[in-house]
Amino acid sequence: MPKLARVALALSFAFATTAAAEPLPATSTLTTAKALKRKNPRYPTTAAYGWKEGWVQASFCIRVDGTVADPVIQESSGIEEFEREVLRVIPNWQYAPAMRDGVPVEQCEVAVRMMFSMERGGGTLGARPTFVREWKALLPKIEAGDLDGAAAGLDLLEPQNNYENARIAMARARIAENRGDREAQLRAVRDALRFPEHIEKKLSSQMRRLRFALEVNTHEYAAALASFKELEEHDAKVLSDAERQAGDQLRTSIASAKPLSTPGKLERRCHKDNGSPLWTVGMLRREFSFGETTGSLERFELRCEGKRFSSPFSLESAWKIPESWGDCTLFVFGDEGATLKLVEYAGAPASAPTP
Repeated sequence: MPKLARVALALSFAFATTAAAEPLPATSTLTTAKALKRKNPRYPTTAAYGWKEGWVQASFCIRVDGTVADPVIQESSGIEEFEREVLRVIPNWQYAPAMRDGVPVEQCEVAVRMMFSMERGGGTLGARPTFVREWKALLPKIEAGDLDGAAAGLDLLEPQNNYENARIAMARARIAENRGDREAQLRAVRDALRFPEHIEKKLSSQMRRLRFALEVNTHEYAAALASFKELEEHDAKVLSDAERQAGDQLRTSIASAKPLSTPGKLERRCHKDNGSPLWTVGMLRREFSFGETTGSLERFELRCEGKRFSSPFSLESAWKIPESWGDCTLFVFGDEGATLKLVEYAGAPASAPTP
């Protein structure tokens, strides 16, 4: 087996709550769960022998006894072996449960991103000679406007490491830009930015700025706000006046009384045997409803601080989230390709409005 296989583990906590139709009761101060036993996943043998790299992002809840419940793959680089290993290992983790007033409570959501990466000769893997040859043959097609041919060639490439993953994502971003498909361009830019160590520093900064612009343009308000905060932290010296103005306008819009309408599209971001099509988004306001749907939408779930709430998808209902329940993350499940709009209100909607 190749030497120095490793898995990098990064954890983040996000808290969410909701109520259907009527406000749920306020909560008191909550102490979050603490990890007691959290063994890293194994590097799958088949992936290691093939020098494959990738990543998986999953969400799960922590029960009142400290065990893990209901892991869901939110996104991944598409390597089935990595997804299966993440779903195998997470349910075996153990926590000291979250506590409210001395009483154990369920904590949702906990998000984890696992990077599967390998080393050779003391450094990270680069592009294989065969990949470089095929890659160079595709670039002229993009420049010549043969976007279908370039996209078909990319589909045939099978990236084996994160350097190659980053290069393919950047090529897909260029194809989508030339097609005028901003949603696809945004997805590709995000995929590329998952591998900052494989992107030149200046280019990485440019792509973060592009990600923010695309999120603003596609009305992904929560994501755009997070991206702008990252730009202020890492790219403040190169931000243009227009970018700063866009960030200020974004904050003003979020703080205003005007409804926020965020489009969503359900995608299968993992292997079909390891998860379902979904759309997930961070909530910015306390009241919300849904509108303008296409396709079949089955249910939604809010994973909460001390509680989860799940409901069949409905255009006839509105929900209110108490301030004391903290930030929210919404999951919508249904058929791949189904679309919707999430409408968030500065005040409680009087009925079940649509945007």
